[in-house]
Amino acid sequence: MKHSGKGQENKSFYVVKEGDTLRSIAKKFSLTISEIKASNQLSQADRIHPTDRLKLRVGEIKSLAFN
Repeated sequence: MKHSGKGQENKSFYVVKEGDTLRSIAKKFSLTISEIKASNQLSQADRIHPTDRLKLRVGEIKSLAFN
């Protein structure tokens, strides 16, 4: 079993689905909206749309989170 080191993060992509918001995605992955925006160079005015791919930096990815 592989263990993550302290401060190590996994980089993953999430495909936005109909009805997703930055808030709902942040909550699902235990991130902040600011963290998602920073990882994806999004400004205050940027909006997400279904099929957009967001780069997420998460400590431990839960396999169910992508289902």
